[in-house]
Amino acid sequence: MNKKTNESIKQAVDLLIDNDTDVNTILKEGGLLKELTKRLIEKALQSEMNNHLGYDKYSRADNDNARNGITIPNAKPPLSAVES
Repeated sequence: MNKKTNESIKQAVDLLIDNDTDVNTILKEGGLLKELTKRLIEKALQSEMNNHLGYDKYSRADNDNARNGITIPNAKPPLSAVES
């Protein structure tokens, strides 16, 4: 990374974390670190999908291929599971 990028990241971190911020607030379950990690991974995966398909979400490409949206899979128990 270049010096300007490092400075931008430093400024962003300074905006998110005050000098008097408790470390537990950052590291706790559902805290700032977890949320930032989640959003970073989601952004990277979305960028990878855009690159793979060749167009952004909600926009159409020149071909008939279209995104079908993102769904969260639901785990279903097997039908053969029976309580005795």
